[in-house]
Amino acid sequence: MGNRFRLKGFHRYKIPPVLKRETDPLRALIASLFGNGEQGAMYIPKPQVLGQQVLWQDVEGTVPVESDGDPIGLMLDLSGNGNHASQSVSAERPVFPGVEYDGVDDRLLSIPSTRLPIPFTVAVKFSPYAVSDSNSGAYRVFSRGHGNSTRGAIAVNAGNVYINLDTSDGFNVAPVMPFDEVTLVVRFLPESTVAHIGGQEVVESRSINLSVVSTSAAIGAQTGDGSRNFEGKIGPLIVVDRDVGPEVADRMLEYLSGVTL
Repeated sequence: MGNRFRLKGFHRYKIPPVLKRETDPLRALIASLFGNGEQGAMYIPKPQVLGQQVLWQDVEGTVPVESDGDPIGLMLDLSGNGNHASQSVSAERPVFPGVEYDGVDDRLLSIPSTRLPIPFTVAVKFSPYAVSDSNSGAYRVFSRGHGNSTRGAIAVNAGNVYINLDTSDGFNVAPVMPFDEVTLVVRFLPESTVAHIGGQEVVESRSINLSVVSTSAAIGAQTGDGSRNFEGKIGPLIVVDRDVGPEVADRMLEYLSGVTL
């Protein structure tokens, strides 16, 4: 017989977990972003990630998402912070795969944005099915704000990837067409905003309106009333409570670029 051994605590792994963390890109990214207790959240919208069920059809987490078309009522946070995204209203739940949002009322309520002070960083991969025709109709991919007032959002507007700094104020980052796949990292800084996309940095010498404290965040729609609904797929989403800097931003882009929506 060949050599056989079992170490206590390792019986579910082919190799010890510490070795897997060194070689698995997702484990390494989680450790680099959240390994020292940093706040934030990481959402990877696949039924199972790192050996655990991540997507559930209900907010209680009792019915797993397994097949195309299953609704998503709960998406677990992989950062270790417990900031899970959920939707208690069944008619407003997006569906797997994607996650796919209907552009009508689908959205997930995400990490409380009181845990995202300035500066903070957002990384996301998404594909819009439609683009809006005016700033007032900018479709929200991720929105941070207070009630219906935006204080930092990633959106699609008038054929552009658009960053909202305030409810009706922001700037264009890059053109986008329906069904394009967009991979983006945005660093919201105290005196500027930096978007990383397509190997380029787009620097805006303005920042979020800091006069109102943000209290909520949402995926796929505006905070508060849930308007400005995004239609399309929103894949991995990472939010971190600090400026990660350009080097880490590039590593986040590299990981997201390899994920299939």
